[in-house]
Amino acid sequence: MQKFTLLLLSLVLLAPLGIDLYLPTLPQIAEGLHSPVSLIQTTIPLFLLVMGIGQLVTGPLVDNFGRKPIALIGLALYIIGSAVAATATVWPVFFLARLIQGCAVCCSAVVAFSGVRDRLSGDAAARAYGFLNGALNIVPALAPLLGGILAEAYGWRAPFWFLCGYALVIGVIVVVALPETRPADTLRVKGLPLAQYAAIGRQPRFLAFAFANAGALGMVLIYVSLAQHVLMTEGGLTPLQFSFAFGANGFWIMLVSAFFNKTIRKASRSFCLAMVFVTMLLGALLLVAGMTLLPAA
Repeated sequence: MQKFTLLLLSLVLLAPLGIDLYLPTLPQIAEGLHSPVSLIQTTIPLFLLVMGIGQLVTGPLVDNFGRKPIALIGLALYIIGSAVAATATVWPVFFLARLIQGCAVCCSAVVAFSGVRDRLSGDAAARAYGFLNGALNIVPALAPLLGGILAEAYGWRAPFWFLCGYALVIGVIVVVALPETRPADTLRVKGLPLAQYAAIGRQPRFLAFAFANAGALGMVLIYVSLAQHVLMTEGGLTPLQFSFAFGANGFWIMLVSAFFNKTIRKASRSFCLAMVFVTMLLGALLLVAGMTLLPAA
């Protein structure tokens, strides 16, 4: 079962690698594609938007056609998107590549977390989800460093060739080792289950956690989108130096995640959720204060 979980992890990592690996190369990409850095930065929210909305479509497809076929389709799209990004010479082609990658990770993410639900239950499932989510916290710490090293050695296209090779290797492993985990009694879904989505969206409990998660992710997205400009364009850091600075923040995320994993066992979820809102508010206030006072310093 450990091998199965590691295989699912390899699929889950496609999404964060697709974001964090190329962050140090944004100025070089903009220069290479003769575009403003701000325009290239918008490929980050584009990727996340497609990934988020696409999972609403991929979920029914996974139930209808099985986990393994959708995983392979996602990996094929990821390889295509990475190769297109690595060979792009104009920004519209690069945007198309990121859109394809976003569609690809919809498949891999849904398959990975569906696989946990198919094979595991109870504490075993909780440990598997914790392992996968914990690994996702490591990627922001390590991926920019790897991307910075690749960019310094081989140029901005190298991280995308790395993603292409990674997806190709995982694709071979999936063909050989990933079992089909869809239960035999899974009901086929005709079209998008819009009524079910609407019913879920009206649940207060779901909305509370969804908005908390969206707020936290929004803060992360703002940081990810602006960190390169602040630290590299204005701060003068090299891609490798930026990777170390960004990676330090990733390790902090790991430590805080570990703290909350222990806290939630002793305190209620509502208490932890309240702590999240308080820390988010403090972070926003400190950021505003810093941006206000920094120009005068």
